[in-house]
Amino acid sequence: MTLRQVLGIIGHRWILVLLTTILIGGATAAYALLTPQVYESSTTLRYSEAAATTLEGPGGYQGMELDLDTFFVTSEEVLEGAAAETGDSVAELQESTSVALLEGVRTQRLEITSEAESPEQAQARANAVGEAYTSHLQSQVDASLAELEADLEEADVVREEAIEAVGEDPEDTFVQDQLGVALSEHAELASQIDAIENAGPPVTTLQTASPGGRVGTDLPLLIVIGIISGLIAGAGVALIRDLFDDRMRTALAMQEIAEQPLLAEIPLVEKRGADDLSLPLAGIAPTPFNESIRNLRTSLQVSYSEQHAVIAITSPMPADGKTFLTANLAVSVARSGRSVVIVSGDLRRPRVESYFGEQTEKEGLSEALRSDAATEQIREFLLPTQFDGLRLLPAGVARSQPADLLAGDSLPRVIERLRELADVILIDTPPGMVIADATLLGAQADGVVVVSSVKSTSKRNLLSTLETLESSGCSVAGIVANRSKRRTMPRSYDSYLETASDVDAKS
Repeated sequence: MTLRQVLGIIGHRWILVLLTTILIGGATAAYALLTPQVYESSTTLRYSEAAATTLEGPGGYQGMELDLDTFFVTSEEVLEGAAAETGDSVAELQESTSVALLEGVRTQRLEITSEAESPEQAQARANAVGEAYTSHLQSQVDASLAELEADLEEADVVREEAIEAVGEDPEDTFVQDQLGVALSEHAELASQIDAIENAGPPVTTLQTASPGGRVGTDLPLLIVIGIISGLIAGAGVALIRDLFDDRMRTALAMQEIAEQPLLAEIPLVEKRGADDLSLPLAGIAPTPFNESIRNLRTSLQVSYSEQHAVIAITSPMPADGKTFLTANLAVSVARSGRSVVIVSGDLRRPRVESYFGEQTEKEGLSEALRSDAATEQIREFLLPTQFDGLRLLPAGVARSQPADLLAGDSLPRVIERLRELADVILIDTPPGMVIADATLLGAQADGVVVVSSVKSTSKRNLLSTLETLESSGCSVAGIVANRSKRRTMPRSYDSYLETASDVDAKS
């Protein structure tokens, strides 16, 4: 399948594609609107140099135990303080908060990200968790510092006592040793306190959180994605449906599938209602429909130029427009100066009579077949019409058992006698795929025209009809693509036809 064919299928089924696009696009938009919006905001903390080195060893905090690992940020002990500030539960904060070291430990940065249903709430959560963690570490440092300062005070007392003891007995080596130990412990404690005080806070806020941004795809982009997905899905549905839909959509497709001559492409005629039995050929206006019927007439005249030609017209299924086309063709042939007999050959559902204002309950074909009527008797059955040179042979009154009637020996003789009464005999037959009547009548004709309705007749039905006709010995003249919505002639011909119409009206 070529790209042009694919685009043609999509263009033909544009309503299906549009509905699918609206459905999927609307569902996507509804999902986006109904799904709770999630926003996230981040605050960045900076480890002090002492804290960063403490992560790898004793560092500047003299070996004290600090909760510097990232998993401590979301611990219950830390989040209790944040929950008190934001009004959330600890569990909600644990679920909505994530922590990451940026570019490794040596960067000394920690990013805390919180999610919430509003930008402000996400900002508040991130800042609260960051502040709670900062306070937690500082409280650990303060507690350790307080212990060291208490130890230093005790060391001061021990040192003073040792100095006093040495003053009383300078020669006592034991007392001197105790003084040395006291001085060393005092100096060590003082050094630790100085190191901690000089190290500063373990973490500081490098960047506070701002109002959160929306997480995931934003609504406009999501709708665009939904529309694009809908277009793709709609195109896929159209192609799949076309794959299983074997109706022929163009006259060219009919010709290629049937492998028969395309005698004419007849444009669609908008009728005023189901009971509209008017014949466009009754007027003289050179409309596209009238011109296409004249083209069909010309094609048949070229193929059957001999006098007294018998042409049967059938279709695969009912409602293909066969009878309407036959009636207009009969008028067109009569206007060309040839005498025409149109035969109402559908004995089951005769309709040709209605187009010429006649009742179906008049003697005609069925009586001629039952009595094997002679030529003069058949002439008496013919009804005149409002068109010069055109007469009608109705279906008749005694139409019971039509298949048996048409299968009798009298049909070939009746058809031959009809040849003597007109230059052209057009037989409107029943649908060729439904019943055998069409093949019985078609076998007696010089040619059978198969009328198919564009965008309605299926490939299977057309091929089945042609196969039935050919297997019954019928000579298929060609096919007619009926009810085409394609312009059968260029727009430049419109003004030409209008001029021709004016000339005809004056004449």
